[in-house]
Amino acid sequence: MQVETKSRSHGAACLDCGTLSHRLHSHYVRKLADMPAHGRRVSLSMTVRRFRCTDKGCRRRTFVEPLGDSRLPTRGRRPG
Repeated sequence: MQVETKSRSHGAACLDCGTLSHRLHSHYVRKLADMPAHGRRVSLSMTVRRFRCTDKGCRRRTFVEPLGDSRLPTRGRRPG
C-alpha cells in the first residue's frame, strides 16, 4: 500500500527566530516504511518543503517546514 501526502500550508515559521516565511527554497520527498497492515507492506511518501528565513538577523538561512504534531523522526535510517 502506497500513501502520498504533502502540506497544504502556504508558509512556515523559522525554527530559530519564529519569522513566518513564504519564500520557498526547495522541496524533497521523504519516504517512510511502516509495519505491514493486513499482510501488505505500507510505505508513506511525503513532499517536504524547505523555506528561506527572511529575517536578516537570523543565523538560520533555510529550514524545513514542521510537520505539525508529528512523531516522525527528523532523520532516520533503516536498521541493518
